[in-house]
Amino acid sequence: DLPTRGPRPAVPSDAGATLSVPLDVPAEALAAFCQRARVSPYMVLLAVLHVLLARWTGERDVVVGTPVAGRRGPQARQLVGLLLNTVAIRARLDDDPSFATLLERVRTAVLDALSREELPFSTVVETLRPPRRPGFSPLFQVMFVYGREAAPPRLDGLEVSAVEVPLATAKFDLTVAVRENEQGLRTVLEYRTELFDDDAMARLAGHFQTLLASLLADPGAPVGSAAMLTAEEHRRLVDEWNRTATPDEPDELVHALIEEQARRTPDGVAVTDDGTALSYRELHDRAESLAETLRGRGVGVGSLVGVLLPRAAPFTVAVLAVLRAGAAYVPMDPANPPARLRHLIGDTAAAVVLTCAELAHLVPGDVALLVPGPQEPASTVEPARGVGPRRRARRRPTPSADELAYVIHTSGSTGRPKGVMVTHRGVANYVRWAAQAYRLRPGDVVPLHSSVGFDLTVTSLLVPLAAGATVRMIGEHLGPAALGEALRDTATPFGLVKITPAQLELVTHQLRPDELAGRTRCFVIGGENLRADQVAPWRRHAPETVLVNEYGPTETVVGCAAYEVEPGTPEDGSVPIGRPIANTALYVRDAWGNPAPVGVAGELYVGGAGVARGYLGQPTVTAERFLPDPFSEVPGARLYRTGDLVRRRPDGVLEYLGRTDRQVKVRGYRVECGEVEAAVRRHRPDVDVTVQLRRDDPTDPRLVAYLAGGDGADPADLRAALAAELPSWLVPDAFVRLDALPLTGNGKVDAD
Repeated sequence: DLPTRGPRPAVPSDAGATLSVPLDVPAEALAAFCQRARVSPYMVLLAVLHVLLARWTGERDVVVGTPVAGRRGPQARQLVGLLLNTVAIRARLDDDPSFATLLERVRTAVLDALSREELPFSTVVETLRPPRRPGFSPLFQVMFVYGREAAPPRLDGLEVSAVEVPLATAKFDLTVAVRENEQGLRTVLEYRTELFDDDAMARLAGHFQTLLASLLADPGAPVGSAAMLTAEEHRRLVDEWNRTATPDEPDELVHALIEEQARRTPDGVAVTDDGTALSYRELHDRAESLAETLRGRGVGVGSLVGVLLPRAAPFTVAVLAVLRAGAAYVPMDPANPPARLRHLIGDTAAAVVLTCAELAHLVPGDVALLVPGPQEPASTVEPARGVGPRRRARRRPTPSADELAYVIHTSGSTGRPKGVMVTHRGVANYVRWAAQAYRLRPGDVVPLHSSVGFDLTVTSLLVPLAAGATVRMIGEHLGPAALGEALRDTATPFGLVKITPAQLELVTHQLRPDELAGRTRCFVIGGENLRADQVAPWRRHAPETVLVNEYGPTETVVGCAAYEVEPGTPEDGSVPIGRPIANTALYVRDAWGNPAPVGVAGELYVGGAGVARGYLGQPTVTAERFLPDPFSEVPGARLYRTGDLVRRRPDGVLEYLGRTDRQVKVRGYRVECGEVEAAVRRHRPDVDVTVQLRRDDPTDPRLVAYLAGGDGADPADLRAALAAELPSWLVPDAFVRLDALPLTGNGKVDAD
């Protein structure tokens, strides 16, 4: 499945083009290598092509077609006409063999295939009946041809020279021909122009050249480690497109950024909810008073403090108070089932959980601490310098930028939620970048409408507070339609709205087309793959609204890449995820860990300031996902392995392609299907279960649990049991009973 310039048509055309480039390897050197290895040049070049295709596709089982003359017998040699046949040469690279080992495999495969060259290729296809995919030729898509060109004839009185005539057709997706003549070796590519452009083929020809030289130089090394990129390509992929460093900033703390803003605009409105408005001075005073109380309870640097509060002004006070006390906050959504909340409290070993009277029954009495409501008087208050009257100075703990700022729990593939430990350095870097990139300013209003346990809150709460804007808290009791109503009723456009693609679709359906303009200056859309059709109504009816696709796992602080939709952005498919934000590096690596070339799919790794410390209390999982950064000169630098498949466009912009594992997104929430399956097994150990995301309706993906075995108990009972333990987005929408789970040939569940 080669990377193509666009969707593969179901019915391919034969429109094609050719590209001919010198192969800068002396024929004598190739011949000498072949003599030592006891193989032919054809076998060497075919083996190199197998490696190239494996590196371009990520596949370890590669089949290439090759033509044979069909004139083995003496009678066939005397016949006039075309007896050409095709054979398929298969090579397996599952074990990342050395080139010498691969050559032996290719040699055996070639000799085996040639011994059966008279068997018509059509008979092979009819006998094997391989699965047919629209637009694909059967068994192989790439043809390899090798041969020596005859010298031009010598004719008395005439000067004769060969002229290469480029073809405008292509028989296969790609034909790679290596031709030898008196001038040396040339690579000639014949390709379908609806699949590949000239630049992609020029890169492929360059990679063939580099691989050949690398593999010949060290045939004992694994083929996966062989150099394929040119030095210029490597520099561009690793260095140039990751030049995001900003001028040296002090090791800032996120609450310090907000304190600085409070000094500048003490009377500005910081946060509002249904019945409350707190100025920056009032927010500061209340947060400092609560921080004093926390310090009195022994909370300090290294402590984790739970925050179990509704989406209202006291939540903001609590978050800032925890940070001022030097601790890290752990947001806990009141909508979670009590069992889930108890697990989060136990997982963090929180000495204190900030909550309110209405939710206090969910928290053990020895750790609960009630947060005063907005109308209740705050206790001891010590305003910051320049915000209010000065009082006796108090000693406040000052955590380093590498201390934790918050811990947010995500779904875990092992059946256990993972607490992502995010540092001040990462949060401050994102907050500072986002406030500038989204052009927030004092007086702007930003609604906070999402779950407080979701890291989308960072964009809608901490970013506007650091910029002097006003956070408008939209309470849970107003329901999912509340944001659409707020957008319709706003007298002036919101400064920024952070939203998931699913929420954007809901808002789009709530408003008439003529109501879309003037709702917000900027939509920052994140949490899951964004499709072009989801932003199309806003592009048509609200062209002045900035639409930003922001990509980033929780493990890299909300957002590590962003793409602003432009007039030239395609109107179908997925919206690109863009380029790295400030002080961030993004690397696309193939299955062997090498930088993937432009246009080639690979897994995305994130480095830089935003990489989290790891998972709370889960060192094994942390070691699997947070790896040493081989591209950084900073001691101890690490990369986060996202599990997301992406590829780079020629301009460096990243496109999202899918997942390498079973993680899915439902309404913007991360769902590890393994966590849901583990919960099902806890309640029904007698059943086999697999959980899959169904996309029968692309606009409404559904989580479905397939059950096999057991006594056929009512799925409603199982749904109720899961709802008492898991957040709503982890509870399957449907339960389907099967006689047995379908398995693939290697014993895994067949999701198709």
